[in-house]
Amino acid sequence: MPLIATNRAIPTSDTSATEGRILWDAPKSLWWFGNMAGAITAITVFPQRDAVLVMLILIVITVCAGHSVGMHRLLIHRTFEAPLWLERLLVWLGTLVGMAAPISVFDIHDSRDWHQHQTVCPAHSARFFTASSC
Repeated sequence: MPLIATNRAIPTSDTSATEGRILWDAPKSLWWFGNMAGAITAITVFPQRDAVLVMLILIVITVCAGHSVGMHRLLIHRTFEAPLWLERLLVWLGTLVGMAAPISVFDIHDSRDWHQHQTVCPAHSARFFTASSC
């Protein structure tokens, strides 16, 4: 079965769209769960309305402006242009989300997009780990 190339992902003769494995990154998992446990502890032990408001504002800034606008729409898809200082600020805010560095976000996004363009693709977390065709 021939594989379909995308703009940034070009398969070679030994490329497979269905074979491979997902590796668990223990330090990153510990980082995420440690931060989550700290946040839950802080909210329950020291509840303060102002702190919750600050948390919500920071989530909007990092997730919406940083990850969604800066990393995804601007850096990956280039759906709009921005001055270099604004581009760098938005991408930097996107790194604060903790998902990955900019080059790794490219890799993750391109891998997912490449698999979704194939006739058959492996289970993906977006499909809740169920096998399906693309």
